[in-house]
Amino acid sequence: MKQIEKLASKGETQIFMDTPFRNNNVFEDLKEVLKETTKLCIASNLTTSKEHITTRTIADWKKQNLNLDKI
Repeated sequence: MKQIEKLASKGETQIFMDTPFRNNNVFEDLKEVLKETTKLCIASNLTTSKEHITTRTIADWKKQNLNLDKI
């Protein structure tokens, strides 16, 4: 994860796509490992009526109680 963050700091965008049942685990890992100032965008249910796209810093995501299970 640290290597991915270094690439992102150089202007590279990183995209994570995973199975819905692992989303919470990946989200928790990202919040634990990435710097507080790193921005993370979460996009789910794209092109549906439940579409959700939000970008926040890791520090802000840590304040959120977001459940991504099976999303």
